[in-house]
Amino acid sequence: MKIFQQLAMVMMLARGLVLAAGQDPAAPSNAKATSAKGEMSKPSPTAKETAEAKAKGLVWVNTKAKVFHKVGSEFYGKTAVGEFMTEEAAIKAGNRLAKAFQPKIGKRPARDSKAAEGKQ
Repeated sequence: MKIFQQLAMVMMLARGLVLAAGQDPAAPSNAKATSAKGEMSKPSPTAKETAEAKAKGLVWVNTKAKVFHKVGSEFYGKTAVGEFMTEEAAIKAGNRLAKAFQPKIGKRPARDSKAAEGKQ
């Protein structure tokens, strides 16, 4: 019986500490989740939110990696941490275009197998 009384006291103390911090443990949490590193993350976007963002021409910003993905990217709306915003806002916030969509400057000439053999 004494163990149950001690357990009840610990639970009341813990609830009091949570309430003193301004959080109600019984209230549903619609707030952003916080990772172990203290980063704020939103839950993954729903299919409806992704479709709306595509229609508006928004980019998906991976806020942890500081890169953004355009519509059509395999990572659009799928990284663990991120949000939708305009491309201008993403650039202004210090993000860069993901490498998969960066244009390649100058192509390397194709290797000619006969020419390669002659140089050996």
